[in-house]
Amino acid sequence: MSVLDKFQHWEGDIWEFAEVAESVLQQLGRSDVAAPNIRLIRDYAQRGILSPTTREGKLARYNFQHLKELVAARILVSEGVPLAKIAEQFEHDRDIVIVVLGMPPRPKPVAASARARWEELGGTSASTVPGVSEHRSPYPSPSVNFMRGAVEATGRRQELGQALQRLGSESDVLSPRQLMHLALTDWCTVVIDSDRLRSLSAEEADDLGRAVSAALSDPRIRKGEKP
Repeated sequence: MSVLDKFQHWEGDIWEFAEVAESVLQQLGRSDVAAPNIRLIRDYAQRGILSPTTREGKLARYNFQHLKELVAARILVSEGVPLAKIAEQFEHDRDIVIVVLGMPPRPKPVAASARARWEELGGTSASTVPGVSEHRSPYPSPSVNFMRGAVEATGRRQELGQALQRLGSESDVLSPRQLMHLALTDWCTVVIDSDRLRSLSAEEADDLGRAVSAALSDPRIRKGEKP
């Protein structure tokens, strides 16, 4: 039984919807995907990523179809697919979420090529993508193109993660940071995290100055040796 099978008859309000979607992502092994919140759900509904809801009084009611759409959309966003593209594809073929939810969550011991990943998901068989005819056209359908792009993005993320681990990184995910280079003189530049610089107190700046002064006074450091 898959993770989602037990939610086939699920229904709830927007707060329950956010909690269940977060739980499903965790159970799918997608802790790398940011959990949805109320504002995000409303944004996805406005964009047409989520199907129209029924209402109970003033409250919108969500069901299994909405759950599949939200979880699939969050996975695609994590792979770098733009929201506008997701909305366009879901409008064309909402059953595509079934294929998206079959995307592997974590890198395998040996990274598969994007083509191998596509074949693994059934990309060589049109019947695996709902709404795609068995007749092979020289021009791929929008569904096939959409899924191929998503699977290739997954392949790139997995290869990046494994490469980072081979290089000795403790994480398989890049953590981009904006750094500020403070050129004190032509021969001395201080590099500091931009976010940390904005919150740096006067006392911390003084401590940094003392730390640099002490370090530069150490003969071993001046000789390029380990202190």
